[in-house]
Amino acid sequence: MSPRAALTLARADLVVAESSRGASEALRVAGRLASRLGGPGMAGLSTPPVLECDEASTAAVTSKLLAAFRSGSVRRAALISDAGTPAVSDPGCRLVAACHGAGVRVSPVPGPSAVVAALSASGEGSFDGFCFWGWVPRKSSRRGRFLVELSLERRPVVVLESAARLLGVLEEAAGVPALASRPVVVCRELSKAHETVARHGGAAEAAAWARGHTLRGEVTVVFGAAPAPALREAEQGETGAWGRAASALRAKGLDPNEVAACLHDAGCGVACNESRKGAR
Repeated sequence: MSPRAALTLARADLVVAESSRGASEALRVAGRLASRLGGPGMAGLSTPPVLECDEASTAAVTSKLLAAFRSGSVRRAALISDAGTPAVSDPGCRLVAACHGAGVRVSPVPGPSAVVAALSASGEGSFDGFCFWGWVPRKSSRRGRFLVELSLERRPVVVLESAARLLGVLEEAAGVPALASRPVVVCRELSKAHETVARHGGAAEAAAWARGHTLRGEVTVVFGAAPAPALREAEQGETGAWGRAASALRAKGLDPNEVAACLHDAGCGVACNESRKGAR
């Protein structure tokens, strides 16, 4: 825990957290570190109360917090998560947005991020950037569209998934042609005692690995950048974005040369964006 995070928690009037258990551990560490740091106003500080905020209770907790700010009973509140930086694919994002809307000043206290940590350890980081697509949908119909759309993205893509659903997602990804050949890196418990960073040559290989390992908790998965052959297949094949665009233009009576000229002028970005909009 950084000194700033420890001092922020020690000086908070209220802590909003996913669970009181996780918050208690964080407050214990913060108190010990803050007492060593010392400084003005650190003597005699008491442990702040914890307000639990999960996805189901976000609206009610937000109302309580804003009411406490208005009444003056709370001047400083700290939002934390069970692990890593909060408000990223996390119920806390709605609470932060509501605070902005109410004129409450919001200040970040940087901490661990599973997304950036996984990307940095995956070997897939590059100057071309990356995409973070949050949690993989639970419903099979939405998950299928999600993975097909993901396969059209050129850059590395980072997603979150539960360990219990990881195998099913990897098996389904192996069935998406433009995604199956991309490197897959499975990460969990990053920077902790049971850290796992497992790099695989493709989704099928990653699925085979997952069958032989018992994993718990949450997993961060990095799908590597699309190799050149996969890009050509996705953009130019009849099942890719360019292929669908070509079919639509040919249906309007354009000859192949005109179709090629139109696609060249439009660029792949336009075709892919239209395709992704339809997938949603």
